[in-house]
Amino acid sequence: MILPKFLHTAVFRFTFLYTCVFVTSVALLGVFIFFDVRFNLEQELRHRIESDMSQLIGDYHDDGLEELRHDIRERVDPEKTERLIYILQSPSKRIMFDSIPNVPSEQGWHYLRFKKSNNITQQVLVKTIYLKKGFIFAVGADLNRVRIAEDAILRSFSIACIFILIMSIFGGFWLSQRFLSQVNRIAETTERISQGELSARIPITGTRGDFDYLSNVINKMLERIEKLVNNVQHVSTAIAHDLRTPLGHLRQKLEHHIYLNHSQSDIFTDAVKNIDSILATFTAILRIAEIESKAQRAGFKDLDLSKTLNNALEIYRAVIEDSGKILSTNIQKDIWIKGDEQLLLQMLANLIENILQHSQASQIIVNLIRSNNCITLIISDNGIGISEEHIHKVQQPFYKGDASRTHKGKGLGLHLVAVISKIHGLKLNIFNVKPGLEIKLTYTKNINY
Repeated sequence: MILPKFLHTAVFRFTFLYTCVFVTSVALLGVFIFFDVRFNLEQELRHRIESDMSQLIGDYHDDGLEELRHDIRERVDPEKTERLIYILQSPSKRIMFDSIPNVPSEQGWHYLRFKKSNNITQQVLVKTIYLKKGFIFAVGADLNRVRIAEDAILRSFSIACIFILIMSIFGGFWLSQRFLSQVNRIAETTERISQGELSARIPITGTRGDFDYLSNVINKMLERIEKLVNNVQHVSTAIAHDLRTPLGHLRQKLEHHIYLNHSQSDIFTDAVKNIDSILATFTAILRIAEIESKAQRAGFKDLDLSKTLNNALEIYRAVIEDSGKILSTNIQKDIWIKGDEQLLLQMLANLIENILQHSQASQIIVNLIRSNNCITLIISDNGIGISEEHIHKVQQPFYKGDASRTHKGKGLGLHLVAVISKIHGLKLNIFNVKPGLEIKLTYTKNINY
Protein backbone atom coordinates (compact mmCIF):
# COMPACT_ATOMS: atom_id res chain seq x y z
CA MET A 1 0.00 0.00 0.00
CA ILE A 2 1.41 3.40 -1.03
CA LEU A 3 0.87 5.97 1.70
CA PRO A 4 0.36 9.67 0.89
CA LYS A 5 3.60 11.56 0.52
CA PHE A 6 2.99 13.80 3.55
CA LEU A 7 2.90 10.74 5.85
CA HIS A 8 6.58 10.14 5.08
CA THR A 9 7.72 13.66 5.98
CA ALA A 10 9.84 14.31 9.05
CA VAL A 11 7.39 17.04 10.13
CA PHE A 12 4.42 14.64 10.15
CA ARG A 13 6.40 11.96 11.98
CA PHE A 14 7.57 14.51 14.55
CA THR A 15 4.01 15.84 14.97
CA PHE A 16 2.63 12.32 15.31
CA LEU A 17 5.31 11.41 17.87
CA TYR A 18 4.68 14.61 19.82
CA THR A 19 0.93 13.91 19.68
CA CYS A 20 1.44 10.39 21.05
CA VAL A 21 3.58 11.76 23.89
CA PHE A 22 1.06 14.52 24.61
CA VAL A 23 -1.96 12.19 24.48
CA THR A 24 -0.12 9.73 26.75
CA SER A 25 0.62 12.57 29.16
CA VAL A 26 -3.03 13.66 29.15
CA ALA A 27 -4.12 10.05 29.69
CA LEU A 28 -1.71 9.64 32.62
CA LEU A 29 -2.96 12.93 34.05
CA GLY A 30 -6.51 11.62 33.67
CA VAL A 31 -5.60 8.40 35.49
CA PHE A 32 -4.00 10.39 38.30
CA ILE A 33 -7.02 12.70 38.63
CA PHE A 34 -9.38 9.70 38.40
CA PHE A 35 -7.80 7.89 41.34
CA ASP A 36 -7.19 11.08 43.31
CA VAL A 37 -10.83 12.20 43.03
CA ARG A 38 -12.03 8.70 43.82
CA PHE A 39 -9.75 8.45 46.85
CA ASN A 40 -10.80 11.86 48.20
CA LEU A 41 -14.51 11.20 47.71
CA GLU A 42 -14.21 7.82 49.45
CA GLN A 43 -12.23 9.37 52.29
CA GLU A 44 -14.97 11.94 52.71
CA LEU A 45 -17.59 9.15 52.86
CA ARG A 46 -15.48 7.13 55.30
CA HIS A 47 -15.09 10.17 57.51
CA ARG A 48 -18.85 10.80 57.41
CA ILE A 49 -19.65 7.13 58.18
CA GLU A 50 -17.18 6.96 61.06
CA SER A 51 -18.44 10.22 62.54
CA ASP A 52 -22.08 9.13 62.43
CA MET A 53 -21.31 5.62 63.66
CA SER A 54 -19.22 6.98 66.53
CA GLN A 55 -22.13 9.15 67.68
CA LEU A 56 -24.65 6.28 67.46
CA ILE A 57 -22.40 3.81 69.27
CA GLY A 58 -21.87 6.39 72.00
CA ASP A 59 -25.65 6.61 72.52
CA TYR A 60 -25.81 2.80 72.43
CA HIS A 61 -23.25 2.43 75.20
CA ASP A 62 -25.04 5.06 77.29
CA ASP A 63 -28.71 4.02 76.88
CA GLY A 64 -28.74 0.61 75.20
CA LEU A 65 -30.17 -0.95 72.06
CA GLU A 66 -33.55 0.81 72.20
CA GLU A 67 -31.86 4.20 72.12
CA LEU A 68 -29.81 3.07 69.12
CA ARG A 69 -33.01 2.05 67.32
CA HIS A 70 -34.59 5.38 68.17
CA ASP A 71 -31.63 7.38 66.85
CA ILE A 72 -31.55 5.38 63.61
CA ARG A 73 -35.30 5.93 63.05
CA GLU A 74 -34.74 9.67 63.28
CA ARG A 75 -32.01 9.44 60.59
CA VAL A 76 -33.94 7.14 58.23
CA ASP A 77 -36.09 9.71 56.46
CA PRO A 78 -37.29 8.62 52.97
CA GLU A 79 -37.43 12.25 51.82
CA LYS A 80 -33.72 12.85 52.50
CA THR A 81 -31.39 12.51 49.57
CA GLU A 82 -27.91 11.11 49.85
CA ARG A 83 -28.51 9.92 53.40
CA LEU A 84 -26.40 7.18 54.95
CA ILE A 85 -27.45 3.53 55.02
CA TYR A 86 -28.20 1.92 58.39
CA ILE A 87 -28.39 -1.80 59.04
CA LEU A 88 -29.12 -3.59 62.32
CA GLN A 89 -29.07 -7.36 62.10
CA SER A 90 -30.39 -9.54 64.94
CA PRO A 91 -28.82 -12.85 65.95
CA SER A 92 -31.63 -14.57 63.99
CA LYS A 93 -30.43 -12.76 60.77
CA ARG A 94 -33.40 -10.43 60.77
CA ILE A 95 -32.45 -7.09 59.20
CA MET A 96 -33.93 -3.84 60.41
CA PHE A 97 -34.01 -0.48 58.62
CA ASP A 98 -32.21 -0.57 55.21
CA SER A 99 -32.31 -3.95 53.57
CA ILE A 100 -29.02 -5.06 52.04
CA PRO A 101 -28.40 -8.68 51.10
CA ASN A 102 -25.40 -10.54 52.41
CA VAL A 103 -24.49 -8.24 55.27
CA PRO A 104 -20.80 -8.98 56.08
CA SER A 105 -20.34 -10.89 59.35
CA GLU A 106 -16.77 -9.62 59.77
CA GLN A 107 -16.03 -6.30 61.36
CA GLY A 108 -14.43 -3.53 59.27
CA TRP A 109 -14.86 -1.84 55.92
CA HIS A 110 -16.52 -3.62 53.01
CA TYR A 111 -17.57 -2.92 49.41
CA LEU A 112 -20.94 -4.41 48.51
CA ARG A 113 -22.48 -4.68 45.04
CA PHE A 114 -26.07 -5.84 44.52
CA LYS A 115 -29.12 -5.25 42.36
CA LYS A 116 -32.06 -3.29 43.65
CA SER A 117 -35.69 -4.20 43.00
CA ASN A 118 -35.75 -2.02 39.86
CA ASN A 119 -32.81 -4.06 38.50
CA ILE A 120 -30.35 -1.18 38.98
CA THR A 121 -26.93 -2.16 40.28
CA GLN A 122 -25.97 -0.39 43.48
CA GLN A 123 -22.54 -0.28 45.10
CA VAL A 124 -22.13 0.73 48.73
CA LEU A 125 -19.32 1.20 51.20
CA VAL A 126 -20.18 -0.09 54.71
CA LYS A 127 -18.49 -0.44 58.06
CA THR A 128 -19.70 -3.17 60.40
CA ILE A 129 -19.15 -3.69 64.14
CA TYR A 130 -20.34 -6.28 66.68
CA LEU A 131 -22.84 -5.36 69.40
CA LYS A 132 -23.82 -7.28 72.51
CA LYS A 133 -26.01 -10.37 72.35
CA GLY A 134 -25.00 -11.22 68.70
CA PHE A 135 -26.31 -8.05 67.04
CA ILE A 136 -24.40 -6.62 64.04
CA PHE A 137 -24.57 -2.91 63.32
CA ALA A 138 -23.47 -1.41 59.97
CA VAL A 139 -23.40 2.13 58.56
CA GLY A 140 -22.76 2.65 54.85
CA ALA A 141 -22.96 5.11 51.99
CA ASP A 142 -24.02 4.78 48.38
CA LEU A 143 -21.02 5.07 46.01
CA ASN A 144 -23.19 6.41 43.19
CA ARG A 145 -21.70 9.89 43.66
CA VAL A 146 -18.19 8.47 43.29
CA ARG A 147 -19.23 6.47 40.23
CA ILE A 148 -20.74 9.58 38.59
CA ALA A 149 -17.52 11.49 39.19
CA GLU A 150 -15.48 8.61 37.76
CA ASP A 151 -17.65 8.46 34.63
CA ALA A 152 -17.40 12.24 34.19
CA ILE A 153 -13.61 12.17 34.45
CA LEU A 154 -13.28 9.24 32.04
CA ARG A 155 -15.67 10.83 29.56
CA SER A 156 -13.98 14.24 29.71
CA PHE A 157 -10.46 12.92 29.31
CA SER A 158 -11.50 10.50 26.53
CA ILE A 159 -13.09 13.36 24.59
CA ALA A 160 -10.01 15.51 25.25
CA CYS A 161 -7.65 12.77 23.99
CA ILE A 162 -9.74 12.19 20.84
CA PHE A 163 -9.96 15.94 20.18
CA ILE A 164 -6.19 16.36 20.67
CA LEU A 165 -5.49 13.40 18.38
CA ILE A 166 -7.78 14.70 15.62
CA MET A 167 -6.43 18.25 15.84
CA SER A 168 -2.88 16.95 15.88
CA ILE A 169 -3.49 14.87 12.74
CA PHE A 170 -4.91 17.90 10.93
CA GLY A 171 -2.11 20.06 12.31
CA GLY A 172 0.47 17.50 11.20
CA PHE A 173 -1.14 17.37 7.74
CA TRP A 174 -1.13 21.18 7.46
CA LEU A 175 2.48 21.50 8.65
CA SER A 176 3.56 18.64 6.38
CA GLN A 177 1.91 20.27 3.38
CA ARG A 178 3.73 23.54 4.11
CA PHE A 179 6.97 21.62 4.58
CA LEU A 180 6.40 19.67 1.35
CA SER A 181 5.67 22.86 -0.59
CA GLN A 182 9.07 24.21 0.48
CA VAL A 183 10.80 20.91 -0.31
CA ASN A 184 9.03 20.70 -3.69
CA ARG A 185 10.29 24.17 -4.60
CA ILE A 186 13.84 23.07 -3.84
CA ALA A 187 13.34 19.74 -5.66
CA GLU A 188 11.90 21.46 -8.75
CA THR A 189 14.82 23.87 -8.85
CA THR A 190 17.41 21.11 -8.49
CA GLU A 191 15.62 19.13 -11.21
CA ARG A 192 15.85 22.12 -13.56
CA ILE A 193 19.53 22.48 -12.70
CA SER A 194 20.13 18.77 -13.32
CA GLN A 195 18.58 19.29 -16.76
CA GLY A 196 21.24 21.91 -17.49
CA GLU A 197 19.41 25.12 -16.50
CA LEU A 198 22.17 26.45 -14.25
CA SER A 199 20.50 29.86 -13.96
CA ALA A 200 17.59 28.40 -11.95
CA ARG A 201 17.27 29.61 -8.35
CA ILE A 202 15.16 28.57 -5.38
CA PRO A 203 12.31 31.07 -4.74
CA ILE A 204 12.51 33.07 -1.50
CA THR A 205 9.20 33.30 0.42
CA GLY A 206 10.20 36.38 2.44
CA THR A 207 9.24 34.82 5.78
CA ARG A 208 12.88 34.86 6.95
CA GLY A 209 12.43 31.32 8.21
CA ASP A 210 14.76 28.35 8.12
CA PHE A 211 13.92 27.52 4.52
CA ASP A 212 14.63 31.08 3.39
CA TYR A 213 18.01 30.90 5.11
CA LEU A 214 18.71 27.52 3.48
CA SER A 215 17.49 28.80 0.10
CA ASN A 216 19.79 31.83 0.29
CA VAL A 217 22.78 29.61 1.08
CA ILE A 218 21.94 27.21 -1.77
CA ASN A 219 21.34 30.08 -4.22
CA LYS A 220 24.74 31.57 -3.41
CA MET A 221 26.30 28.17 -3.98
CA LEU A 222 24.44 27.84 -7.29
CA GLU A 223 25.67 31.26 -8.43
CA ARG A 224 29.22 30.20 -7.69
CA ILE A 225 28.77 26.87 -9.49
CA GLU A 226 27.23 28.60 -12.51
CA LYS A 227 30.18 30.99 -12.73
CA LEU A 228 32.67 28.13 -12.44
CA VAL A 229 30.88 26.04 -15.08
CA ASN A 230 30.61 29.00 -17.42
CA ASN A 231 34.30 29.75 -16.90
CA VAL A 232 35.23 26.14 -17.66
CA GLN A 233 33.02 26.13 -20.75
CA HIS A 234 34.43 29.46 -21.87
CA VAL A 235 38.00 28.29 -21.35
CA SER A 236 37.46 24.98 -23.15
CA THR A 237 35.71 26.76 -26.03
CA ALA A 238 38.40 29.42 -26.18
CA ILE A 239 41.14 26.79 -26.22
CA ALA A 240 39.39 24.87 -29.00
CA HIS A 241 38.86 28.07 -30.99
CA ASP A 242 42.38 29.42 -30.52
CA LEU A 243 44.13 26.13 -31.30
CA ARG A 244 42.02 25.32 -34.33
CA THR A 245 43.46 28.22 -36.35
CA PRO A 246 47.20 27.42 -35.88
CA LEU A 247 46.51 23.71 -36.37
CA GLY A 248 44.70 24.55 -39.60
CA HIS A 249 47.73 26.57 -40.74
CA LEU A 250 50.05 23.71 -39.77
CA ARG A 251 47.96 21.28 -41.80
CA GLN A 252 48.07 23.56 -44.82
CA LYS A 253 51.86 23.80 -44.56
CA LEU A 254 52.21 20.02 -44.33
CA GLU A 255 49.98 19.50 -47.36
CA HIS A 256 51.91 22.20 -49.24
CA HIS A 257 55.18 20.49 -48.33
CA ILE A 258 53.86 17.11 -49.50
CA TYR A 259 52.60 18.68 -52.72
CA LEU A 260 55.89 20.50 -53.50
CA ASN A 261 58.14 17.60 -52.68
CA HIS A 262 55.80 14.90 -53.92
CA SER A 263 56.49 13.24 -50.56
CA GLN A 264 54.71 10.01 -49.73
CA SER A 265 56.28 9.74 -46.27
CA ASP A 266 54.10 8.05 -43.70
CA ILE A 267 55.26 10.63 -41.14
CA PHE A 268 53.72 13.55 -43.01
CA THR A 269 50.61 11.58 -43.93
CA ASP A 270 50.05 10.45 -40.32
CA ALA A 271 50.67 13.98 -39.09
CA VAL A 272 47.95 15.32 -41.39
CA LYS A 273 45.56 12.58 -40.21
CA ASN A 274 46.28 13.37 -36.54
CA ILE A 275 45.77 17.07 -37.16
CA ASP A 276 42.45 16.26 -38.89
CA SER A 277 41.39 14.23 -35.85
CA ILE A 278 42.30 17.06 -33.48
CA LEU A 279 40.49 19.60 -35.64
CA ALA A 280 37.41 17.33 -35.70
CA THR A 281 37.52 17.16 -31.88
CA PHE A 282 37.76 20.93 -31.60
CA THR A 283 34.91 21.30 -34.09
CA ALA A 284 32.77 18.96 -32.00
CA ILE A 285 33.60 20.89 -28.81
CA LEU A 286 32.66 24.19 -30.43
CA ARG A 287 29.47 22.66 -31.81
CA ILE A 288 28.46 21.39 -28.37
CA ALA A 289 29.18 24.80 -26.84
CA GLU A 290 27.12 26.44 -29.59
CA ILE A 291 24.17 24.10 -28.97
CA GLU A 292 24.30 24.48 -25.17
CA SER A 293 24.38 28.28 -25.47
CA LYS A 294 21.14 28.44 -27.48
CA ALA A 295 18.67 30.70 -25.69
CA GLN A 296 15.81 28.56 -24.36
CA ARG A 297 15.18 26.61 -27.58
CA ALA A 298 15.20 29.77 -29.67
CA GLY A 299 14.15 29.13 -33.23
CA PHE A 300 12.28 25.92 -32.45
CA LYS A 301 9.28 25.23 -34.64
CA ASP A 302 6.81 22.46 -35.33
CA LEU A 303 8.39 19.85 -37.59
CA ASP A 304 7.50 16.43 -38.95
CA LEU A 305 9.80 14.04 -37.08
CA SER A 306 8.71 11.18 -39.35
CA LYS A 307 9.91 13.07 -42.42
CA THR A 308 13.13 14.19 -40.73
CA LEU A 309 13.94 10.64 -39.72
CA ASN A 310 13.21 9.28 -43.19
CA ASN A 311 15.49 11.94 -44.72
CA ALA A 312 18.33 10.96 -42.37
CA LEU A 313 17.89 7.26 -43.13
CA GLU A 314 17.74 7.92 -46.86
CA ILE A 315 21.18 9.55 -46.62
CA TYR A 316 22.66 6.60 -44.70
CA ARG A 317 20.76 3.73 -46.35
CA ALA A 318 23.37 3.19 -49.06
CA VAL A 319 26.22 3.40 -46.56
CA ILE A 320 24.50 0.88 -44.28
CA GLU A 321 23.82 -1.55 -47.11
CA ASP A 322 27.35 -1.17 -48.55
CA SER A 323 28.77 -2.12 -45.14
CA GLY A 324 26.83 -5.39 -45.32
CA LYS A 325 24.25 -4.45 -42.70
CA ILE A 326 20.46 -4.72 -42.91
CA LEU A 327 18.31 -1.69 -42.13
CA SER A 328 14.79 -2.37 -40.81
CA THR A 329 12.38 0.49 -40.14
CA ASN A 330 8.93 1.01 -38.67
CA ILE A 331 8.20 4.73 -38.83
CA GLN A 332 4.67 5.98 -38.26
CA LYS A 333 3.63 8.95 -40.38
CA ASP A 334 2.72 12.47 -39.35
CA ILE A 335 4.46 12.53 -35.97
CA TRP A 336 5.16 16.15 -35.10
CA ILE A 337 7.32 17.69 -32.40
CA LYS A 338 8.70 21.13 -31.68
CA GLY A 339 12.43 21.44 -32.37
CA ASP A 340 15.36 22.32 -34.65
CA GLU A 341 15.56 20.12 -37.76
CA GLN A 342 19.32 20.52 -38.28
CA LEU A 343 20.08 19.55 -34.69
CA LEU A 344 17.80 16.52 -34.88
CA LEU A 345 19.45 15.42 -38.14
CA GLN A 346 22.85 15.71 -36.50
CA MET A 347 21.64 13.70 -33.50
CA LEU A 348 20.28 10.92 -35.73
CA ALA A 349 23.47 10.95 -37.81
CA ASN A 350 25.60 10.55 -34.68
CA LEU A 351 23.51 7.59 -33.50
CA ILE A 352 23.75 5.78 -36.85
CA GLU A 353 27.47 6.50 -37.26
CA ASN A 354 28.06 5.22 -33.72
CA ILE A 355 26.43 1.91 -34.67
CA LEU A 356 28.32 1.68 -37.97
CA GLN A 357 31.71 2.33 -36.37
CA HIS A 358 31.51 0.51 -33.06
CA SER A 359 28.70 -2.03 -32.82
CA GLN A 360 29.91 -4.83 -35.15
CA ALA A 361 26.20 -5.38 -35.82
CA SER A 362 24.64 -7.05 -38.85
CA GLN A 363 21.24 -5.39 -38.44
CA ILE A 364 20.01 -1.90 -37.52
CA ILE A 365 16.39 -1.43 -36.47
CA VAL A 366 14.70 2.01 -36.32
CA ASN A 367 11.21 2.40 -34.82
CA LEU A 368 9.22 5.60 -34.41
CA ILE A 369 5.86 5.11 -32.70
CA ARG A 370 3.24 7.29 -31.06
CA SER A 371 1.11 6.15 -28.12
CA ASN A 372 -1.33 8.64 -26.58
CA ASN A 373 0.79 11.69 -25.63
CA CYS A 374 4.10 9.83 -25.83
CA ILE A 375 6.40 9.63 -28.88
CA THR A 376 9.17 7.02 -28.78
CA LEU A 377 12.16 6.70 -31.10
CA ILE A 378 14.08 3.43 -30.72
CA ILE A 379 17.33 2.71 -32.57
CA SER A 380 18.73 -0.74 -31.85
CA ASP A 381 21.25 -3.20 -33.25
CA ASN A 382 22.30 -6.82 -32.72
CA GLY A 383 25.96 -6.05 -32.06
CA ILE A 384 28.22 -6.55 -29.06
CA GLY A 385 26.51 -3.99 -26.83
CA ILE A 386 28.17 -2.08 -23.99
CA SER A 387 29.27 -3.55 -20.69
CA GLU A 388 27.07 -2.59 -17.73
CA GLU A 389 29.88 -0.70 -16.01
CA HIS A 390 30.13 1.70 -18.97
CA ILE A 391 26.49 2.01 -20.05
CA HIS A 392 25.69 4.88 -17.65
CA LYS A 393 28.88 6.81 -18.48
CA VAL A 394 28.96 6.87 -22.30
CA GLN A 395 26.95 10.11 -22.39
CA GLN A 396 29.75 11.95 -20.60
CA PRO A 397 32.09 14.04 -22.78
CA PHE A 398 35.36 12.36 -23.83
CA TYR A 399 34.35 9.13 -22.09
CA LYS A 400 35.40 5.94 -23.87
CA GLY A 401 34.21 2.55 -22.78
CA ASP A 402 35.77 -0.85 -23.33
CA ALA A 403 38.29 -1.05 -26.13
CA SER A 404 36.19 -3.42 -28.19
CA ARG A 405 33.77 -0.55 -28.95
CA THR A 406 35.90 2.56 -28.53
CA HIS A 407 39.19 1.94 -30.26
CA LYS A 408 38.08 4.78 -32.57
CA GLY A 409 36.33 8.08 -31.95
CA LYS A 410 36.66 11.00 -29.59
CA GLY A 411 34.07 10.14 -26.96
CA LEU A 412 31.87 13.07 -27.99
CA GLY A 413 29.27 11.38 -30.23
CA LEU A 414 26.83 10.22 -27.56
CA HIS A 415 27.50 13.32 -25.47
CA LEU A 416 26.36 15.45 -28.41
CA VAL A 417 23.28 13.20 -28.71
CA ALA A 418 22.58 13.75 -24.98
CA VAL A 419 22.92 17.54 -25.34
CA ILE A 420 20.60 17.75 -28.36
CA SER A 421 18.02 15.40 -26.83
CA LYS A 422 18.00 17.38 -23.58
CA ILE A 423 17.23 20.74 -25.20
CA HIS A 424 14.44 19.07 -27.19
CA GLY A 425 12.84 17.56 -24.08
CA LEU A 426 13.74 14.03 -25.16
CA LYS A 427 14.50 11.53 -22.43
CA LEU A 428 17.51 9.44 -23.44
CA ASN A 429 17.89 5.86 -22.17
CA ILE A 430 20.43 3.24 -23.23
CA PHE A 431 19.83 -0.47 -22.66
CA ASN A 432 21.68 -3.70 -23.29
CA VAL A 433 19.24 -6.04 -25.04
CA LYS A 434 21.61 -9.02 -25.50
CA PRO A 435 22.49 -9.16 -28.26
CA GLY A 436 22.98 -5.55 -29.13
CA LEU A 437 22.19 -2.13 -27.80
CA GLU A 438 18.92 -0.19 -27.67
CA ILE A 439 18.83 3.60 -27.57
CA LYS A 440 15.40 4.95 -26.63
CA LEU A 441 14.37 8.60 -26.98
CA THR A 442 11.03 9.49 -25.39
CA TYR A 443 9.12 12.71 -26.05
CA THR A 444 6.02 13.84 -24.13
CA LYS A 445 3.72 16.25 -25.93
CA ASN A 446 2.75 18.18 -22.79
CA ILE A 447 6.32 19.44 -22.20
CA ASN A 448 6.20 23.19 -21.79
CA TYR A 449 8.41 25.23 -24.10
